Amino acid sequence: MSIQVEVSGPYALFSRPEMKTERVSYDCMTPSAARGLLESIYWHPGLRWIIDRIHVCAPIHFTNIRRNEVKDTINARSVKAWIAKPKGELYLAASESIQQRAAMVLRDVHYVIEAHFEMTDKAAPTDNPGKFQDIMKRRLCRGQCYSMPYFGTREFPVKFELCEQLPPCPEELLGEHDLGWMLLDMDYSDPANITPDVLPRQAGRRCHGGSPDSQCGGGQMILQALTQYYDALNARGEIDAPGWGRPKISYALQLRENGELAQVIPLLHEVDAGKKESAPSARGYSSAGGSRSVLPVSRPTLCGIIRHIYLA
Repeated sequence: MSIQVEVSGPYALFSRPEMKTERVSYDCMTPSAARGLLESIYWHPGLRWIIDRIHVCAPIHFTNIRRNEVKDTINARSVKAWIAKPKGELYLAASESIQQRAAMVLRDVHYVIEAHFEMTDKAAPTDNPGKFQDIMKRRLCRGQCYSMPYFGTREFPVKFELCEQLPPCPEELLGEHDLGWMLLDMDYSDPANITPDVLPRQAGRRCHGGSPDSQCGGGQMILQALTQYYDALNARGEIDAPGWGRPKISYALQLRENGELAQVIPLLHEVDAGKKESAPSARGYSSAGGSRSVLPVSRPTLCGIIRHIYLA
């Protein structure tokens, strides 16, 4: 049975998995985040939420913030070893491993989640779709939830309500826009082989009504996000203005006029190291006894928006 939930908030962070340390958000809510949001409002073992469509009802704007995060993680192997032979204390002190990190987040977000649920084999004999539908609507009207829903991280809570009529689509969202690759969900059907489920190519476009019902490939979205992040830092005076430098460069990314990746240009050169010659290692490190090492080239690059993106 289908239901529409209207959600909004001042900030949102749907982290891209390819951006490791400092977080960069997707352009809009991901299907897995929408499913988690609905489950935080009403969860029951007898039902499973399935996201049908996410309507983007506000212009997409990014902003940059800094947050205090814990830089360390608890190793599962250390936990098992401590359980088998307790020695010392097993904990993670946030005050000792705190680190300030930047994040590119969405601001002033507004979505309408269109979803339905399916009954599972864990449903009780007295459970039925009409019962679950009434419970969900009653919770939405009263503002009740199982746990506080949030947009990506718990610092960004969600205001939610039952949607009876779709809001108008902003003019700047009309048309078709590439949203890049997007992680749909993790496939836990095989516990020994948990794999990511990525929305296929030609499936993440924002349609004429402003709703991303599918997603298209586009690595240039990451470069555009990094460029916006650089411009924001430059405007606040936190980094040097665009100019020339001479860093050591390993590869260059050549981009077409539309921002698509044309080719990867290697800029490495081999040097002799020692008397004995051998094939260079995968990362260009010298092995014992000497080898031919692959080293990056030192060349001038423009710090800012350039036609060739260089990777160290």
